[in-house]
Formats: sequence, C-alpha cells, structure tokens
Amino acid sequence: MLGSERLDRQLLDTMAVCGDLVPEGSVYRFLAEHRGRVFPDGMFEDLYGGRGRPSVPGSVVATVMVLQALGGFVRS
Repeated sequence: MLGSERLDRQLLDTMAVCGDLVPEGSVYRFLAEHRGRVFPDGMFEDLYGGRGRPSVPGSVVATVMVLQALGGFVRS
C-alpha cells in the first residue's frame, strides 16, 4: 500500500528543522523545497499493491535515491 506524506508534519521537514543551514542554490535546498512537486506520491501508485501497511511515501524514497547517487553511495 502506497504511503503518502502528510503536509502538516514538521518534525521531519528539512526546512523547518535546519533550513538556515542548507545553502541557497544547492541541490539539497532544491529538494527540500520542491520534493513534493518533483516526486509527487501519486507518481508511484502503480508500484504498490492495495493491501498491507502503508509504505514509506514514494517521494521520500525517490529523494533518498537521488541523494545516494549524488553522494556516491550507489554501487553498480
């Protein structure tokens, strides 16, 4: 089951927690500000079944994968 991100939550919101530490113009700031529009949760619906517990939202998984690739943490 596809999980979805709650927009009212601030504990895990990068900009709310440490936005002043994220450099302007960086890819990290861009993802923090625009992740929901770049990777909307609905984009990943066909990857999940309708049964079971909700998953980690697709937007979070996609963002983690981008950050892993940028940080060189992806092995081929």
